[in-house]
Amino acid sequence: MASYHDLLAERDELDKRIEEARKAELSDAIQQVTAIIKKYGLTAAECGFGSVTNEPTEVATATRAPAKPKYITPDGKKTWTGRGRAPKEFQALIDAGHDKEEFLIK
Repeated sequence: MASYHDLLAERDELDKRIEEARKAELSDAIQQVTAIIKKYGLTAAECGFGSVTNEPTEVATATRAPAKPKYITPDGKKTWTGRGRAPKEFQALIDAGHDKEEFLIK
């Protein structure tokens, strides 16, 4: 039976052989792909690669439009979307016995 160190040495040798085989096959694959690209005059975009630069691409971030106001104070100075905590002006009116539906923007 092989010793632990012998097996590690075998694994290292096998890893080297695997990497050599990978490089050889990769070289052949690159030559084949290059030949096909030249034959048909393909671009990177046509092959589905998009930009060929090494610069990071900007990721579009979705921006949401601000929510439209749903309520307005009787004096017309303050609005509220109805989301989240009520502004103190609205809370004072509600606490005074008004219904927030009275302040709906029509």
